Amino acid sequence: MSLIDDLRQALGSSYLIERELGGGGMSRVFVGEEVALGRKVAVKLLMPELAAGVSAERFQREIKLAAQLQHPNIVPVLTTGVAAGLPYYTMPFVDGLSLRQRLERNPGVPIAEAIPILKDVARALAYAHDHGVVHRDIKPENVLLADEAAVVTDFGIAKAIHAARTDAPGGTLTQAGASLGTPAYMAPEQISADPSVDHRADIYSFGCVAYEVLTGAAPFSHRQPSQLYAAHISEKPSTLKDRRPDCPDEIAALVMQCLEKDPANRPETARQLLRRLETTTTTTAQSPKQQAGSRKTNGKQLVLAAIAGIAVFSAVAAYATRRTGDASIHSLAVLPFSNIGGDTANTYFAEGMSDELTTELARVPGLTLASRSSVAKYKGVDAKQVGQALDVRGVIDGTVRRAGDRLRLTAQLIDASSGNIIWTDTYEQQVQDVFAVQDSITKSIVSALKLKLSGSSVLENVSTASQGTKDVAAYDLYLQGRYLFAKRGISLGRALELFEQATKKDPGFARAYAGYSMAGSLLPAYALTPADSIIPLAIKAGRRAIELDPKLADGYLSLANALLYEFKWSEAENNFRKAIELEPGNATAHQWYGDMMYVMGRPVDALPEIRRAVQLDPSSPVINHDLGFAALIAGRYDEADRQLRKGIELDSSFPFSAQIMMELMLARKQYDSVQVWAPAAAHPAGWFPQMEAYHLAGDTAKERIVRDSVAAWLRKPGVDPSGTVHAFLYGRSGNADSAFYWLNYALDRKSAFFFTSGGLPCWPGFRSLTNDPRWMQLLQRAKLSKCQAMN
Repeated sequence: MSLIDDLRQALGSSYLIERELGGGGMSRVFVGEEVALGRKVAVKLLMPELAAGVSAERFQREIKLAAQLQHPNIVPVLTTGVAAGLPYYTMPFVDGLSLRQRLERNPGVPIAEAIPILKDVARALAYAHDHGVVHRDIKPENVLLADEAAVVTDFGIAKAIHAARTDAPGGTLTQAGASLGTPAYMAPEQISADPSVDHRADIYSFGCVAYEVLTGAAPFSHRQPSQLYAAHISEKPSTLKDRRPDCPDEIAALVMQCLEKDPANRPETARQLLRRLETTTTTTAQSPKQQAGSRKTNGKQLVLAAIAGIAVFSAVAAYATRRTGDASIHSLAVLPFSNIGGDTANTYFAEGMSDELTTELARVPGLTLASRSSVAKYKGVDAKQVGQALDVRGVIDGTVRRAGDRLRLTAQLIDASSGNIIWTDTYEQQVQDVFAVQDSITKSIVSALKLKLSGSSVLENVSTASQGTKDVAAYDLYLQGRYLFAKRGISLGRALELFEQATKKDPGFARAYAGYSMAGSLLPAYALTPADSIIPLAIKAGRRAIELDPKLADGYLSLANALLYEFKWSEAENNFRKAIELEPGNATAHQWYGDMMYVMGRPVDALPEIRRAVQLDPSSPVINHDLGFAALIAGRYDEADRQLRKGIELDSSFPFSAQIMMELMLARKQYDSVQVWAPAAAHPAGWFPQMEAYHLAGDTAKERIVRDSVAAWLRKPGVDPSGTVHAFLYGRSGNADSAFYWLNYALDRKSAFFFTSGGLPCWPGFRSLTNDPRWMQLLQRAKLSKCQAMN
């Protein structure tokens, strides 16, 4: 019997289950009809992983308490029970968008539309808190928009699960303190599993939601859960007023107060929060009705990306040299386009739109493009703020709408210094015409720029093959792959699969091969994939991409990165240089080329390239970290200190900047400062400079404690498959025999450390080995030379 059959049996004849809608963080959701009243209901079945530790009886008791909440801004609980051993509950079906869907359509809600939504959520919280019910999972997915009102759903569910866990057989106090919620919106006390969590956790979550509604992004967006936890506990978010200057001062201050780490510093109650919202007067240029046609985000129809790219590229070409005041626009940021009126499930489209257009414009000499990673952080942000943050003079934005076989595109070019719209226009096109007209339109665009490069027409230096395929399905797969590739981590594996599927759809699709090569070259570092299993395939795909499109910068860049694992340093360097020649404004190309040079033991040569990458992408914590590390091993301690601190300021949860800061303190013989940075560094990386600092300071007892911790961690199965961490331990401990054994072991397995993160010749932890004859033997195995500037 299927799960839906079990649910139907448990509900009996009172309800008719029609279909499954999907699921949220805690439940699978079905839609049905309550027969007696003829009304639609949502039936939510608890996820098995949550239900496993839950007392069904206690859960139902807690749900009955939540069911007592009857308020216009609260979706009430109707019934509860058990199906297939899993607790369920029913609620009225709300026919409307969730706040999450609304934000995906157009991040950064107009003030006149945002304030009523926030008031409705605050009313729901005030009523529930007055009746002793805390939500514990306030987030945009649990706020529904219907009939010009916002209603909050799932009140008391997280609390019911929490309470039911402690009442289950084997329930413990540890379970009682366990945190439940969504990482992006969890209060610090929830994250630390404080058993005394109260209504003020909802106020913090409300602050996170309000911040996202007003700025277009949650306080610490684009981070992994572990990084989010650290940020909520210790990092102060950017001031809302800085992100949204037109927000009334009272609202901005109130939201920031809700985000205070200490619950005692937040508004005392949701009722007080509501009163302050209700006394705020807001004036805006547009009413909610005027915003009815606001942009929506989608990605399913890849052809929208193609026509959007064509039209906007045309606009930029025609107006990029237009005078604005006393300066021309020669620097641009391309914001993700939004899709109006389509399926909003595939958010990769917005990312793909920005990526495609940026790639095309990067080929135009005389134009400087903000990097993809930098722009992603400013989606939905005011153009003037984008200009200040990214140091660009122009911002491109727009929308696309599909109606049947017709596409309608509206694009605008904004002067970032004034916020004025320089140009805007609307285009219409047949869907099936997109690929056929793209080449000719792109040529017209480039001609309109009327810029010259070394005496040659720009037209001769720009590829007109934007997508590189005429297969709609292949391009769709490629865009999905690019979206996942940007997330790194375990998403790289799925991105690899999508790129491969795209090449099978169209074997002549050069950019899909480049994407496969790029993802494959990063898998050993991000997902611990054995290099021998993926690098040969990545190299083959990179070569195929270049063969198909010799002007494709990503082909050379991906091939160069993969070649490092084969110790083909010279060939890799030539490919990095070719990628930069084709796209001088590609921050990643400059960064990776610089990284390769310090991996080879040439940190002095690396500095200009990584400095250029920082200029192109100043808000990247990783690039700032890489420059800090290169400066450290080149002996430029002040520059290293400055860049590492900047990287930490940009992302305090990025642990490797703190680790390299510890190495810098070691180099400066500031041993006490090494220990100060230790808590922010990831283990085991932070343990090694800490251990050496204790050794050099003569504190052998503490040195032994750290060494024992490392050794105990290494005894766990599977924690160091490449042997790299073993090499770190023995290199730092002065045990040369063991260090060289593990270095050779790691080199045999092509550990990603040697090619991506630090490299062998200049790594600070191996200083004690450099005078041993075996050191040069090891370098020769990797076709490397001694460090250019070992300190």
